Amino acid sequence: MYKRQVQGHVDTTATVTGIERVGDDWFFEFDLPESIAKYVVQKGSVCLDGISLTVADRRENDFSVAVVPTTYEVTTLSEKSAGDPVHVEVDVVAKYVENMVSGYADALAR
Repeated sequence: MYKRQVQGHVDTTATVTGIERVGDDWFFEFDLPESIAKYVVQKGSVCLDGISLTVADRRENDFSVAVVPTTYEVTTLSEKSAGDPVHVEVDVVAKYVENMVSGYADALAR
């Protein structure tokens, strides 16, 4: 099983574009900065304000995460509103894969 690793740095910021309560859960939507778009995939990991979450949906210009009640209650997400910024850290594994694949692509191009 893959254990999510939070590195503790910020790749960029995103803006909360929507918050919806569905039953006991919450869905948060965020704009998708172009600088990280290639690293954000549906069902992949993303860290928002230091909270490791799973991407519930990924669209061209935005993404959303589902938040269970405990996470909502014990993190700063409960204090967020539409328009608020969040710090974003993308999954480091995606960066490792990109680095490795680019090395192979460079070697093949030679």
